[in-house]
Amino acid sequence: MPSRDAPRRVWVQGKQGKQCRDVPWRVWKLGEMRRAIAKLPQPILP
Repeated sequence: MPSRDAPRRVWVQGKQGKQCRDVPWRVWKLGEMRRAIAKLPQPILP
């Protein structure tokens, strides 16, 4: 289990193909939360 503040290595699709990037943990967590929220069904407002 990596520590909370360890940078996360993420693979991003770049112009030259897949690229590896180290992302700070907070940024990674924010992205994960955004992805989770995007998967949730959106409430339909009247």
